Amino acid sequence: MTKYTFMVCPHDTIHNPERWYELERYFIARLGTEVLFEMAIDFLDFQENVPKADIVYTNPSDRISILKAHGYVPVARPMNTYDEVVLVASTEVANPSINSLQGAEIATVTSLIPTHLSFDLLHRQGIKAGALHHKESWQAVISSVWNHEVEFGFVYKDTYDHLSDHGKSLINMFYVSDERKAFHTLEISPRLADRKSEIEQLLLGMDADAAGQTLLQTLDIEKWLPVTDEEMGIMEQLMSIELT
Repeated sequence: MTKYTFMVCPHDTIHNPERWYELERYFIARLGTEVLFEMAIDFLDFQENVPKADIVYTNPSDRISILKAHGYVPVARPMNTYDEVVLVASTEVANPSINSLQGAEIATVTSLIPTHLSFDLLHRQGIKAGALHHKESWQAVISSVWNHEVEFGFVYKDTYDHLSDHGKSLINMFYVSDERKAFHTLEISPRLADRKSEIEQLLLGMDADAAGQTLLQTLDIEKWLPVTDEEMGIMEQLMSIELT
């Protein structure tokens, strides 16, 4: 029997990774094919091994920088679920605002799309940031701000939302984006090109059966939508923004 491997962005396996095994079982039952969910231990592991996977749920940055180059095809995206950014400041900064970022040093993960979203916001308001301090994770960005190593940080909203109340109290969140331009996608390898329509219909129809509805709730996905070329083009434009 043919076996497909399935990988998921580490952003989405930090909390409740078991839910992705449930999607694995859903694929097996509906596709009549063995599907093996392989969980990446971190982003380096994900980025090194994702080109070998057949089905991938990926963040937009890795989609554009890795999967597109290997010919992966976007099949579907979650409805009303977008990658957004939170702007945070040290508690020592009085009354922070977007204007405070003019010439400011900022901690962020420079390779990921929330940083590009942030620069798009700043560019539209005529604000030019100062030096960027690259960190290996969003948690490291948060730590650098609450330890007062830098005054400001760009943080992936999902990471901020999962902070404890105590963690949130150690930094000052002063802006949350609502750009609705970037999102995770479920992609398939070119090896599965002949099953694209089948997999797309499987995902788009999940909300139509009881088991699919339960799984969508577990995944915290309202429903799946098809991905348009226009939407993918907007994300690629975001990733092309120079961080200066």
